Amino acid sequence: MPVLHYHDVVLHAEDVASLDEGQWLTDSIIEFHMEYLERNHQTPGNDVVTLLRPGMVQLLSHTQEDVTALKPVLPPSLSTSQAVFMPINDGVPESAYSGSHWSLLVYLHQTQKCYHYDSIRDSNLDQARLTAQRLSSLLELPRPISVIPMACPQQTNGADCGVHVIALVDYFVRKIQETSDIETLVSVDSDEIAATSMVRKRLLSVIKDESHERKFLDQS
Repeated sequence: MPVLHYHDVVLHAEDVASLDEGQWLTDSIIEFHMEYLERNHQTPGNDVVTLLRPGMVQLLSHTQEDVTALKPVLPPSLSTSQAVFMPINDGVPESAYSGSHWSLLVYLHQTQKCYHYDSIRDSNLDQARLTAQRLSSLLELPRPISVIPMACPQQTNGADCGVHVIALVDYFVRKIQETSDIETLVSVDSDEIAATSMVRKRLLSVIKDESHERKFLDQS
């Protein structure tokens, strides 16, 4: 039974349980976080930021069709917003449950480049490059999008990659409203990134507040 229906996102008990310390976040939690940011006006608008959901990123990266055929099912703001945020997963469609790592890819229209933030060095760099290649074709750019690996906080266990992605999205959504300087925008100040334990607790609190099944959550 679903724990929470939040607009287009459905969370189940296993999704909420993935917020416990030491657990690997489900893609539904990352999707919920993006949906919640947009719905609560914590993003500066689609003309500035597009938060591409995990499922959409996988579709873009691994479709066997011409990627331009995906335009009707992807956000129209993809080609107009200043920044596109894409959670990257190392899973492949032909192997169910094969994904084991999340990272964040950020595309800036001003530079026509992607910036890759990976909490386990460059583990997902190949996947990020594939997504950037597909995005370049989708946007029909005159040249391929280059991917620049960027420094960011590194995880200290095998489970916090998705939490790092959420913390980085929060950080950049704030930052893009504060500065237009590209060098400042793409760099990460580790002191301003929320601790993973706090990210987990905050999301759990938000889900509890939003849930019509609060009694179930309080007992879990």
